[in-house]
Amino acid sequence: MSESYRREVIVTVLSSLTIIVALILVFDLWPAIRGGFGWRWPYLPLRVSALPQALPGLTVLLIYLVGLYWFKKGPLVVDLGWSILGATSLPVAMLLWWGNPLEILFTRTISGLATGAFTVGTGIDDLLVALRHWPELMVGFHRFSSHMAISPPGWAIIYYGLAHLLEHLPAVSEPMGMALRTMQCHDVP
Repeated sequence: MSESYRREVIVTVLSSLTIIVALILVFDLWPAIRGGFGWRWPYLPLRVSALPQALPGLTVLLIYLVGLYWFKKGPLVVDLGWSILGATSLPVAMLLWWGNPLEILFTRTISGLATGAFTVGTGIDDLLVALRHWPELMVGFHRFSSHMAISPPGWAIIYYGLAHLLEHLPAVSEPMGMALRTMQCHDVP
């Protein structure tokens, strides 16, 4: 089996699975996939009146699919780069359907409304000490997140690592901080 044929089969299988899962979510064919164990993501059916809000996301999706077809015969590194670009830009473009993508991502990841992993991660002074004493530390996490009080350290470590990486990249962290600071400071809860 040639390398290009194998790659085409893998892309076809992964794309097909992605389309199947997307259709299951879009048409709510399996409600249990949205939860049901004490919580459930709400199902918002597609409305024709909401299509104008979906146009940016659909446009980016179309551009991505055309690029995917265009680059499939190119070098693997270009194909991989296009996939990474699509994996970061498509979700942001699709979030335009519901409002400001930056605010939505902020609320769902690092705000106090999320699981608390960001708060824990940025509060760690010494990672090795925190990991060694994680079970004892978890008891104190109840004050800002019941989720982190019962969670392993994985998400907190990712936020810890990202925070320390961004400390060394002020050209990236300062504009990001300015954009996010207004959301944090003007949101009393």
